Amino acid sequence: MKARIILLAAFFVLGLSAVNAQNKQEVQKPRLTPVEMANKQTDRMVIELKLTDKQKTDVSNINLKYFKSREEFLTANKGKEDAIKTKMQELNKQRKEEFKKVLTADQISLMEQIAQKRAKDQKKKMEKSKAKADSLNVKKLK
Repeated sequence: MKARIILLAAFFVLGLSAVNAQNKQEVQKPRLTPVEMANKQTDRMVIELKLTDKQKTDVSNINLKYFKSREEFLTANKGKEDAIKTKMQELNKQRKEEFKKVLTADQISLMEQIAQKRAKDQKKKMEKSKAKADSLNVKKLK
């Protein structure tokens, strides 16, 4: 009888660890290519900013150019966090300037509002994640 209980408990623990491993694997998303990132960003902008067909084409080209430059720089400068941060800010500024040539003033304003909201939401998400990690570390120390 004790052997069956121990065997059942062992299967239960193995089952939980398998489910946990699957959950961890699901969290890791495959890395998108620059073309996929550009298409995804363009599609989002079409919906949010209500782009015309001409604007969609222009925005798509700008996004593709930006994401290709971004990927090339990241690949060439792995581990150089300060250089990456500076270059990304520079590329974002250039990209924004190109968008100003294509979008209306209202669309630019809306784009900036959306970007501010996303940044705020991302900051909250990171703070929540950090708080969760801190609480887990405290539990480990006990």
